[in-house]
Amino acid sequence: MDHWAANEVHEKLVSRLIPYERNQRIHPASQINELASSINEWGWTVPILIDENENVIAGHGRLYAAQELGIEKVPCVIASGWTDQQKKAYVIADNKLQEGSDWNYPAMASELRDLIDSGFSVELTGISDTELQIF
Repeated sequence: MDHWAANEVHEKLVSRLIPYERNQRIHPASQINELASSINEWGWTVPILIDENENVIAGHGRLYAAQELGIEKVPCVIASGWTDQQKKAYVIADNKLQEGSDWNYPAMASELRDLIDSGFSVELTGISDTELQIF
């Protein structure tokens, strides 16, 4: 493929974005809170992927975090010209493909030690206290 499916960032009203009602990922309140904390710390770093009708394809958790924070507008990229089947498949692929990777645990332990030693709030990484004990 020699083109970008979504190559421009557009600012969209949160209130107009429509979550996919059949999204297979569940976003518990604890994850939404973690995402909101991440947005507070680093700002908005990844746009929400939507179609031409403002239906969310990817980024549901970020959308819910924006709602939680009372953010009125968020950056979005628009996947234009996708069929309904392509959109449905991408919802699954966006959530599933990341599961194929693993952590480099020695590198993770080193990074976490550096963060802890510097006094940085490692809770912002999403690493739980139980997971910290492993490292």
